[in-house]
Amino acid sequence: MLWLSFTILMYYAYSADIGFSFYISMFISLRLSISSAVVFYFFFYLILPYILKKKKYYYLIFTPLLIVLWLFVTEICYLITTNILSIDLSDLHNYLGKKPLPSLKKVFSLQYIMLNTYSVIIALSPFFFVKIMVEMTRVYITSIKIEKEKYRLEVEKMNIEKQFLLA
Repeated sequence: MLWLSFTILMYYAYSADIGFSFYISMFISLRLSISSAVVFYFFFYLILPYILKKKKYYYLIFTPLLIVLWLFVTEICYLITTNILSIDLSDLHNYLGKKPLPSLKKVFSLQYIMLNTYSVIIALSPFFFVKIMVEMTRVYITSIKIEKEKYRLEVEKMNIEKQFLLA
C-alpha cells in the first residue's frame, strides 16, 4: 500500500505539477518506487538482521552497496523502458539537462556514485522514516501491553496473598 500510494503521488506530481507526458511520468514514478522498494526490503530484511547479529560497524560496508544497488536498479529500469518497451524519454533528458548513461559500467564508477549519493538518500528517506516510525510504534504498544499485564499480575498476586492471610 505504501509503494502504491507513493507511486500515485509521484505520478501526479510529475504529470500535473511539472507537466511531463504520461509515459515519462509513469517511468519516473515506477522507477523511483521499484528502486526504493528493492533497496528498502534488501536493507530491512536481509542486511539489518545480519548487522544486528554480527558486528555493528558492517553498516559502513553495506551503505555504499545499497547506493550502488539503487543506482543499478534505476538504470535497469531505464534500459527496460527505452530498449524493451521502446518508450522515448528524450523529453526527460531535455528537462534534466543531461544525457542518458551510455552503459551500466558507469553506474559502478566512483564518480557517478558520489554524484548521486544525495539523490539516493533523499529518495529513500521517506520510506526509512515510515518504517522506523511503524517499528517504534509497534515496540511502544508492545511495551504498554507488557506493563498492563505486569500490573494485572501484581494485583492478582496481592489478592492471592490477601486471601491467604485472611484464611
